[in-house]
Amino acid sequence: MKDAVHYTLDPSRGNDVAIRLLKDFKGTVIADGYQPYEVALKHNPHMKLANCWSHARREVLPFEADPRGARVLRVIQRMYRLEAIAKERALSPPELLRWRQRKTRPLLTALFKWLQRLEIPRTFDLSKALRYILTRQSALTLFLAIPLLSPDNYQPQRRISGVTVG
Repeated sequence: MKDAVHYTLDPSRGNDVAIRLLKDFKGTVIADGYQPYEVALKHNPHMKLANCWSHARREVLPFEADPRGARVLRVIQRMYRLEAIAKERALSPPELLRWRQRKTRPLLTALFKWLQRLEIPRTFDLSKALRYILTRQSALTLFLAIPLLSPDNYQPQRRISGVTVG
């Protein structure tokens, strides 16, 4: 099977559930920044973790009035616009990979360099939101190297939200 979506509802949201579900998984999991996925990654050398830009954006959104938060949100918006253009052009996976390397990678590289230089006291909530992004850099940028990955898990998550939230 090339692509699949798997849903498991469990009353616990603990590390043991993620470890059990993903212990033999071979492939890439696209997920939010929820810690049990990172714990499962440490227990499975065959798994890759891609984090979701929609969740990263959600962390920064409360700070859109701050110029630093606004800058991050503009970069994320530009990244999504580049993805939309690629989709409109119906790029093949190799073409999409080249597109992302040429257009999106420099955009995100510049964002992460800027974030690394930015000095915001750790007591500021904006600092926490930006650390969320910085600490997940490799998982947030994995889609740049794997053209079949989406930059987020928005669509599959939206399909299950009624069951999990309701």
